[in-house]
Amino acid sequence: MLIRFKGKRLWWIILGIVLGMVAVWTIYKKLSQDITQDSWRLLLIRCQNPHTLILLACAGLLMPFNWGFEAVKWKMCLSQVQYLNFKSALKSVCSGIFTGFFIPGRLSEFLGKIEYIQVPHKASAIALHGILGQIQYLITLSIGCLAFLLNGYPISPLSIGMGLACIGGSVALLSILFKYQHVFIKHLQRFFPNQSALPSFVMLSTLQVRNIIGVSVLRYIIFSLQLGLVLCAFIPQNAVTDLIYKLPVYFLITSTVPMISIFEPAIRSYLLLFVFQQQRGYTLELSLAVVLIWVLNLIIPAIYGYVALWKQKLK
Repeated sequence: MLIRFKGKRLWWIILGIVLGMVAVWTIYKKLSQDITQDSWRLLLIRCQNPHTLILLACAGLLMPFNWGFEAVKWKMCLSQVQYLNFKSALKSVCSGIFTGFFIPGRLSEFLGKIEYIQVPHKASAIALHGILGQIQYLITLSIGCLAFLLNGYPISPLSIGMGLACIGGSVALLSILFKYQHVFIKHLQRFFPNQSALPSFVMLSTLQVRNIIGVSVLRYIIFSLQLGLVLCAFIPQNAVTDLIYKLPVYFLITSTVPMISIFEPAIRSYLLLFVFQQQRGYTLELSLAVVLIWVLNLIIPAIYGYVALWKQKLK
């Protein structure tokens, strides 16, 4: 069983590397063709505009709210297992961002998060981490499919069926995880010594799930607004409206594509250019927007998470 799991993980890593290399080459070719001295000059002029600087500053100020909401969700999830104050929950989340860099799809994110969990509750925390991620993915999936239908893309019975199947499958998986979380935890307990008994048969109540969904929606709005603000800063206003409507489709695609961190900016840039391919002439702006959001939302929190994890290990 362990050999089979390692084999699947290896194929997942290989797929992430291949997609990353293809994305890097594609972005390189695209940038070399589309970027000129005039495009750089226009971008620099636009960045000197106070309105542009205000929009970029607002996007940066939203970053703590983005991960703050995630810390609130994590704290709520763990409430029946172990008490974590907000600061510890934020450190746990950011440490997970750091460890999530090493495997495509951030499958190793839980390794950093459970460092702040007492040994008897680590298995429960891993199961709750899976439920939390599935809830956020379900929201991204649902909003993305709705945006796809409303954005004027060619719609066919097949595309509608696939969208409904994806949403239905995600709902079914979340329902299974929620209903049988105690079963998953018992299996996880084999990998952790000295695990305590489960605090309850079902760890998350309906009210808790409802609150977590509400906070997840708020977080989705926050990171959508961040990218929207950066796009508004870099791209002329008459070209922004169409971009904003396509953001949910972009987030839908990026949430399903496996990524390795070193290739992530290239993959995300390629996907953004693919979704917004009608916006020709803004290759530089779109690529820089992705890189800036990547640094704001992942690199900076990961650095904080690394420092926090290092201090936690010293304890």
